[in-house]
Amino acid sequence: MRMDFVRNIPFFQNMSLSQTKKLLNISTQMTYQRSCRIFNQGDLPSHVFIVMSGEFEITRTKKTQYTLIDPIHTDKLSSASKLETD
Repeated sequence: MRMDFVRNIPFFQNMSLSQTKKLLNISTQMTYQRSCRIFNQGDLPSHVFIVMSGEFEITRTKKTQYTLIDPIHTDKLSSASKLETD
């Protein structure tokens, strides 16, 4: 992941250069295939995901039904500072 990419994400813009370097040092760039499940509803948070390209969907289950919340495209992420949850 590149320094300029991270520093252009609103959530990270107020980080110092030193903090950004630390974030990059502990980061791992991953590539996921289409329809790959990254985490499940109810999983304890263990990672922060930064989508560099592509798109993803967040779904939530209610009993046995799946509900599409909203497809998210990376071109929309640059203007989003946070995602709110229930």
